[in-house]
Amino acid sequence: MAVHRWADRALLFLFDPTCVACQAPLTDRRIGPVCAHCWSAIHPTPPTELARAAGIYEGSLRNIVHALKYGGHASLARPLGALMRDAAGDWLDDAAVVPVPLHPWRSVRRGFNQADLLACELGRPVWRALRRTRLGRPQAGLHAAERRANVSCLYAMRRVRSRHIPPTVILVDDVLTTGATADACTRVLLEAGVQQVRVLTVARAMRRT
Repeated sequence: MAVHRWADRALLFLFDPTCVACQAPLTDRRIGPVCAHCWSAIHPTPPTELARAAGIYEGSLRNIVHALKYGGHASLARPLGALMRDAAGDWLDDAAVVPVPLHPWRSVRRGFNQADLLACELGRPVWRALRRTRLGRPQAGLHAAERRANVSCLYAMRRVRSRHIPPTVILVDDVLTTGATADACTRVLLEAGVQQVRVLTVARAMRRT
């Protein structure tokens, strides 16, 4: 994973880069592939009892997430992880973090699992307890009912001894939209003996009224 971050950073100095979120020229390459204006344009989300996010899934944050997830900018995991730590607050005092898994084929194709990269930036033990049982369709572009059907029976626990199961875990992903993936993963973790699952993401889609 460190190789991806190094390569991403090195490209900034080899070429004349633009911000991956707004395409404006980067005047300070030391801050990475996103300009200061786009970082400051992130809108915070109100926390709920069991879900927190660094910002609303729109505008510059949406573009930044896409740059991490689809553009190969692994170095963005570090500043996004810092935003997630701020959003998590006291959640990180007593919990292990569990990244939402990718199917191995998709992880190899992408070069990394963005949820795993983000989990590693939270300063807590990373418990890779979940596995994806089949490839499935990408969630992007699916409606709520299709998302729920798509993740049905898609996740399972890895083999783990019951005495190693922490009482509280933070499920980490890049975006919370309908909550279908989070619900499916939470169900598996609770059935395995976890007492409480909290969800922490970079961004959360807000329902329009």
